[in-house]
Amino acid sequence: CLVVKFNTYDDGFEGENTIALRYNTVELARYRPTFDLEDYELHHARITLRNNFISVRVTRADGSTETVFQNLPIDWQPMIAYFGFGGRSDAIFTNEQWVDNIAFHLPGMNDRDNDQVPDECACRADFNHDGVLDFFDYLDFVDAFSLGDIYQVDFSPGDFNFDGTVDFFDYLDFVDAFSTGC
Repeated sequence: CLVVKFNTYDDGFEGENTIALRYNTVELARYRPTFDLEDYELHHARITLRNNFISVRVTRADGSTETVFQNLPIDWQPMIAYFGFGGRSDAIFTNEQWVDNIAFHLPGMNDRDNDQVPDECACRADFNHDGVLDFFDYLDFVDAFSLGDIYQVDFSPGDFNFDGTVDFFDYLDFVDAFSTGC
């Protein structure tokens, strides 16, 4: 169980105005932000778990970002995950906790182009991901296609059909998707 806790009330042992990271009931780290979490402003949190490292960032009231934890190592094992959100206060006064605009990105076979959109939901012909299918998508694909397999080690954008090589079949598949439209 991986937990990121935002504490605004000191219940006697966790501290007020802290952000804590717990894994399997063990506290791994605690951080005190430079701003008050209870300042009646919205604060956005970005939690990234990648290759057994976790990073947590939060925004201040002015929109700037504060790094809470940067690449903190954890012994994370792949598993079926359940996500939960909760808020409570031990104090007499009330706090508001809002959870909104959540996005999960799990790289893998459902997102082979690693654009953080499941392939089944994306318009693959919109190659530059600007929301408009136009000639610039064609030009951007041709540019990626011309770079071939040397573009990236793990994934080449020119490999449109994800078969591991950039070849004429990628070009044909892109032209087919482009002519079909979104």
